[in-house]
Amino acid sequence: MLSIGSVIPHISLVHDHGIRVDVRALLASGTLPIDVAWGVALSAALAARAWDFAGELLASARVEGVSDAILSDAQVAATLMAMDVMHCRIRHQSGSAMDRRSRGQRLSSLSRPASDARAFALFALAAGVMNGCVICGDADRNELHGDGHIHEREALRIATVVAEAASAAGFPDP
Repeated sequence: MLSIGSVIPHISLVHDHGIRVDVRALLASGTLPIDVAWGVALSAALAARAWDFAGELLASARVEGVSDAILSDAQVAATLMAMDVMHCRIRHQSGSAMDRRSRGQRLSSLSRPASDARAFALFALAAGVMNGCVICGDADRNELHGDGHIHEREALRIATVVAEAASAAGFPDP
């Protein structure tokens, strides 16, 4: 059984298979602002299609005071990256003809995120990586020039732990 503890100071993800993730420690231990870290985790969980885990993260993030703008951008990034990954797969399979197609939906949302562009790029990076798209990851990394490498590594660390938790959540109970 997968659950996030009900006591907020000790939010933890526990699975019967012995995988335990202290969500608060995961999100607070890095270099990202805590609200951006919550957004990265939410975007990664949504991209992993770990719906129950994503719902619990969303509820916990709201209790922690994460802004609606951050939470909305995390959800939008996960959704747009699902579309973008499919676009990249189709383009890869069909050749260069697809290279000329507009990706206006993604670009218009990237140009006006509810929070800020750098946070949105981190949410998109986490979702793109969860969907296994190298092209998407490269595009989002280009958006994060400057101190982005430190934040990029942090977002990828969070996405990695979320991937582990999402994978464990799909295991049948013993």
